[in-house]
Amino acid sequence: MLGIDLSRAKIVVKDDTTRRATIQLPLPELLTSRVDHSRTQTWQVRRTTWMPWSGDGDKLRDQVMLEAQKLVAQAARSEEYISQSKTAADAIIAAFYGEVGWNVMVTWADGGGGTAAETR
Repeated sequence: MLGIDLSRAKIVVKDDTTRRATIQLPLPELLTSRVDHSRTQTWQVRRTTWMPWSGDGDKLRDQVMLEAQKLVAQAARSEEYISQSKTAADAIIAAFYGEVGWNVMVTWADGGGGTAAETR
C-alpha cells in the first residue's frame, strides 16, 4: 500500500479570483506491504543434503515469509507503482476540489509535474 503524507502538502500558487491553485506533494511512500497468504503456495521443496534434516520447519517457513514480505515491499516501491499512485492522487485531488469549483494542479516534491490533474 502506497500513500502520500498530505500534512507535507505545500500550496505553491493560489488565485482566489480564478479559483486556481497548484499544490506540491511529497512522493508516494510505502505504508505497508503484505504477502497474501490465501494465494501463497509452496512452489518447490528440494532436499540438498544426504543427512536427515532435523531443523525447525515452522522457523524456516517464518523466515521464508519474511523474505517474501521484503520482496513484496521492494516491488511496491517500483517506479511503475509510484507512477500509478501519483496519477491516482492527481485524479482524486482534481475531482475533490472540482466539486467546490477549484482547478487544482499537483506537482511533486521530486520536481516531476502532475499528470493533468486540472479539472474542467
